Amino acid sequence: MPILIPEGYAQVILRSIPAGNNNDCWTTWGLQVDLNDPPSSGDLTTFADALIEAWSYLIGPNGNVGPVKFIAGTPGPANFEFTTGTIISGNASSNVVNPPQVQAILAKRSGLAARWARGRTFVPDCPDAQILDDGSINSAYLATLQDFCDTFTTLCDGTHFLGHYILHDSTSPATEPTTVVSYQPAAKVGTLRARFHR
Repeated sequence: MPILIPEGYAQVILRSIPAGNNNDCWTTWGLQVDLNDPPSSGDLTTFADALIEAWSYLIGPNGNVGPVKFIAGTPGPANFEFTTGTIISGNASSNVVNPPQVQAILAKRSGLAARWARGRTFVPDCPDAQILDDGSINSAYLATLQDFCDTFTTLCDGTHFLGHYILHDSTSPATEPTTVVSYQPAAKVGTLRARFHR
């Protein structure tokens, strides 16, 4: 289902190529735009470059990060789209990563308990040396993940922007984007696995 982007909100889409997987990886977030002080193309480029820099510390040196696409809701039938940002190499310390089925998870929480009021960001390059046998993430890498969450939250609360939001699709009971009040890494990695059928 397509994501609904009301006027005053935008979807942020970051492209990266992880070191452990030579395929494009697209990561998305939602944010609110200050319609009384909207960002210029230069402001969007500044935001994009800061996001690319922050995400680069989660991607191995053989990978790269950028650019960023902004899709903003407008009063008319067509959304506004703008792609910007400098592509840079990953700045993580190692290219020795877990397979793509193992990813760190950054949890988005709102003040609501419903499943549609939560979200997740998946981090594709999970350094093998930073993951313990039980799937726990060691404290140093956990701090790196939290640094990214804090940086992104700060960007969303900066000039021209009014916060980090969860955007919804047409199947959601939500009629408006949901405010993210907590953005932090899970203590254990997630794994992609087949569902158990009873």
